[in-house]
Amino acid sequence: MQGGSNELSKSNVREILSHGKDRSCIIGSVVGFMSWWIVRATVQRTQFCTMGAISDIFFIGDWNRFRAWMLAIATAILGTQTLHMQGLIDLS
Repeated sequence: MQGGSNELSKSNVREILSHGKDRSCIIGSVVGFMSWWIVRATVQRTQFCTMGAISDIFFIGDWNRFRAWMLAIATAILGTQTLHMQGLIDLS
C-alpha cells in the first residue's frame, strides 16, 4: 500500500487493541470462529440434518435426531435470553 489512510500499521493495531470495546469485538470474533469449527465438526460427525430427523420419525420411528434438534433449539433460546438478561447483548 502506498501510505493511504487504509494502511494498517503496528501502531494502528496497538491503538485498536488499547480500546476495551474494540478488544472485546476482536475476542468475540475469535471465540465465535473457534466455536463455529467445533459446531461444524459435530454436525458433520453426527449427521445433524432436519430432513433426516423428520424422515427418521416417519419411516423408522426413531426420534433421536429430532430430540437433538430440540435440544439445540432450547440451548440457543436459553443462551440468548440469558445473555440478554445479563445485559451482554441487545436483542432489540
